[in-house]
Amino acid sequence: MNKNIFLLLIIIILLAAPLISLAEYKIQIGLPTLPKDTAVKDPGQYVQAFFSFGLYLLSFLAVGIIALGGIMWMLAAGNPGKQA
Repeated sequence: MNKNIFLLLIIIILLAAPLISLAEYKIQIGLPTLPKDTAVKDPGQYVQAFFSFGLYLLSFLAVGIIALGGIMWMLAAGNPGKQA
Protein backbone atom coordinates (compact mmCIF):
# COMPACT_ATOMS: atom_id res chain seq x y z
CA MET A 1 0.00 0.00 0.00
CA ASN A 2 2.71 2.51 1.00
CA LYS A 3 4.81 1.50 -1.99
CA ASN A 4 1.91 2.23 -4.36
CA ILE A 5 1.31 5.64 -2.81
CA PHE A 6 5.01 6.45 -3.07
CA LEU A 7 5.12 5.44 -6.75
CA LEU A 8 1.98 7.47 -7.48
CA LEU A 9 3.51 10.51 -5.79
CA ILE A 10 6.73 10.15 -7.82
CA ILE A 11 4.76 9.89 -11.06
CA ILE A 12 2.70 12.98 -10.22
CA ILE A 13 5.83 14.96 -9.40
CA LEU A 14 7.52 13.89 -12.63
CA LEU A 15 4.48 14.84 -14.68
CA ALA A 16 3.95 18.19 -12.92
CA ALA A 17 7.58 19.33 -13.03
CA PRO A 18 7.52 20.53 -16.68
CA LEU A 19 4.34 22.51 -16.03
CA ILE A 20 5.86 24.23 -13.02
CA SER A 21 9.03 25.10 -14.93
CA LEU A 22 7.02 26.84 -17.68
CA ALA A 23 5.60 29.40 -15.28
CA GLU A 24 7.26 32.79 -15.13
CA TYR A 25 7.78 34.09 -11.64
CA LYS A 26 9.20 37.20 -10.07
CA ILE A 27 12.11 36.80 -7.72
CA GLN A 28 11.16 37.88 -4.21
CA ILE A 29 14.65 37.89 -2.76
CA GLY A 30 17.18 39.51 -5.06
CA LEU A 31 20.76 38.45 -5.45
CA PRO A 32 23.61 40.89 -6.14
CA THR A 33 24.26 39.27 -9.52
CA LEU A 34 20.64 39.74 -10.71
CA PRO A 35 18.86 43.05 -11.27
CA LYS A 36 15.93 43.77 -8.98
CA ASP A 37 12.41 42.90 -10.17
CA THR A 38 13.77 40.28 -12.54
CA ALA A 39 11.18 37.91 -13.94
CA VAL A 40 12.78 34.51 -14.26
CA LYS A 41 11.29 31.94 -16.58
CA ASP A 42 13.96 29.30 -16.05
CA PRO A 43 14.92 28.29 -12.49
CA GLY A 44 18.39 27.65 -13.85
CA GLN A 45 18.92 31.42 -14.11
CA TYR A 46 18.32 31.81 -10.40
CA VAL A 47 20.61 28.87 -9.60
CA GLN A 48 23.28 30.36 -11.85
CA ALA A 49 23.01 33.75 -10.11
CA PHE A 50 23.15 32.07 -6.69
CA PHE A 51 26.24 30.09 -7.77
CA SER A 52 27.93 33.27 -9.07
CA PHE A 53 27.17 35.05 -5.82
CA GLY A 54 28.63 32.12 -3.87
CA LEU A 55 31.81 32.23 -5.95
CA TYR A 56 32.17 35.97 -5.35
CA LEU A 57 31.69 35.49 -1.64
CA LEU A 58 34.12 32.57 -1.38
CA SER A 59 36.79 34.36 -3.42
CA PHE A 60 36.47 37.40 -1.18
CA LEU A 61 36.85 35.22 1.91
CA ALA A 62 39.83 33.37 0.40
CA VAL A 63 41.67 36.63 -0.32
CA GLY A 64 40.91 37.84 3.20
CA ILE A 65 42.23 34.65 4.79
CA ILE A 66 45.40 34.77 2.68
CA ALA A 67 45.93 38.42 3.66
CA LEU A 68 45.36 37.59 7.32
CA GLY A 69 47.89 34.75 7.10
CA GLY A 70 50.43 37.10 5.53
CA ILE A 71 49.91 39.68 8.27
CA MET A 72 50.28 37.03 10.98
CA TRP A 73 53.45 35.76 9.30
CA MET A 74 54.94 39.28 9.17
CA LEU A 75 54.04 40.01 12.79
CA ALA A 76 55.60 36.74 13.97
CA ALA A 77 59.07 38.27 13.37
CA GLY A 78 60.68 34.90 12.72
CA ASN A 79 59.21 33.15 15.75
CA PRO A 80 58.02 29.73 14.46
CA GLY A 81 55.51 29.36 17.29
CA LYS A 82 53.60 32.47 16.24
CA GLN A 83 53.60 31.70 12.51
CA ALA A 84 50.81 29.15 12.84
